[in-house]
Amino acid sequence: MVSKEVKGMVLMAGAGLLATSEENISTAMQQAQLPYVALLGTSTFLVAILLATTGGMKKICRLPSWQWKWVFARGFAGAARQSLTLLAISTGAPMGDISALQSVNVVVSAVLGGAILGEPMRRLHALALACSVAGAVLISKPTTLVGLGDAADEPHWFGYGLALLGGMLGGGAFIAARKLQGVDQVVPVNSVTLHQSLCLFFLSVSGLAHDPPPFASIVAKPLASFGVCVMTLLIGGLATCMMSLGGMWCPAAASSTIFTSVGMTLGYSFQILFQGKHPDVLSLCGAFLMFAAVVLMAFARRYYTQLPGPEKTIDQMATDKAISDQQQPEQEADDDESVVTFIASEFSGLSGRRPRLRPAVAAVAAAAASPQSVGLAIA
Repeated sequence: MVSKEVKGMVLMAGAGLLATSEENISTAMQQAQLPYVALLGTSTFLVAILLATTGGMKKICRLPSWQWKWVFARGFAGAARQSLTLLAISTGAPMGDISALQSVNVVVSAVLGGAILGEPMRRLHALALACSVAGAVLISKPTTLVGLGDAADEPHWFGYGLALLGGMLGGGAFIAARKLQGVDQVVPVNSVTLHQSLCLFFLSVSGLAHDPPPFASIVAKPLASFGVCVMTLLIGGLATCMMSLGGMWCPAAASSTIFTSVGMTLGYSFQILFQGKHPDVLSLCGAFLMFAAVVLMAFARRYYTQLPGPEKTIDQMATDKAISDQQQPEQEADDDESVVTFIASEFSGLSGRRPRLRPAVAAVAAAAASPQSVGLAIA
């Protein structure tokens, strides 16, 4: 029987395929004078309303309060990543370069998680970070900074910056999805679609997305607009479901690796198809290094989690037993304390230091670890 982790990997590959397709066809829709962002926001809003009225909002309200922040984080991070990607594409930045730069989320999450935990950077992590930085530099066309590059190849710095920021937020979406394991699938999907619709409407109304006037375009091409709305509804809804469910079943490092590889491949394909821009040698080398950084980080997670840890002393074993016997489950507090450890473990394989104990539990642990006398002297 196929394990949930394998199913999650397949779902993440499908999510990468659909999400990248949905974002990158925006250029073709704008060339056809269709308000793609407005239509995408409309279809997403319809999905959000449908889910909310069929029980999604009730299920969110029934969740423990400590899980609400992860529902919000899943929706906000997913919507922000999509919006920043669309904005980066609208600046004219090459689609393949955007997909490659967004892979930075894995390396940044692992390095920051380990730094906050106080763990030294290990060799594989350092190599992955070096590959990621070198790849980003190559993609950004460093030769133009010193006047050696072709003026026609001037890099889109603003678009590249948006892509990097979107990639970092994408890592947050994977983490939030993992923290919602066991939650009904309707809940995170409802959060994502609601946040996405609000962000997309803002991009359309503000003019940041460079869409043609929505109302006039829809009136001029009603059938085409209806077809785009239905297409985005099906693609977007399915992509969100697959990403949320796949993120629950698949470790964040593996999710990011699969999502990045699919997105990068499709991104360069769409770049050639819709933008007519063939990637140069520097871009391809940079993309290879960015992907290598993701693969190295995923391998490091697997490798370092398999290394044997130090043996526990008798005092440490007594402390652990006292904690397990006396500690009462306080899910919200435990969740807050373990976020950084969870991120580092998911992306890099670091387990972090011993968790901070609450006062009552610390007292029990201290008592268990201190020398105990067998009996009392009687005067």
